[in-house]
Amino acid sequence: MNYYCSVSAEEVATLVEKCPKLKLQTLPQELKGDLFCAAVAKHRPDVTTINLSGVKRLTDAGVAALTRCPNLSSLFLSECPSLTPACVATLAKDCTSLTKLGLSGCSLKIGRAIVREVQNMS
Repeated sequence: MNYYCSVSAEEVATLVEKCPKLKLQTLPQELKGDLFCAAVAKHRPDVTTINLSGVKRLTDAGVAALTRCPNLSSLFLSECPSLTPACVATLAKDCTSLTKLGLSGCSLKIGRAIVREVQNMS
């Protein structure tokens, strides 16, 4: 069983801002969400890899914030139940450095959106 202290989304965002040496991947997924993504985009725009797999508090708004990270090449969004197909269109349009995208366990709607975006690129 995992026990985490009660930390708010705002406090996690402050950690990202005030602790530039903090390794983002060491934060538990339970503490990540839209505010985490916004803080990363604002204070760590040079990030290249982000794993948000299993983050229940992640929405399309959080993914959209990450498009402000021009060097983002690997993004893992597996098992994120609040994401919609709109986030795929955003990533395809705005994340030109993306080379790895993990979406296992996502809805069939997201899978179809990926196919549509790839077809639109052709």
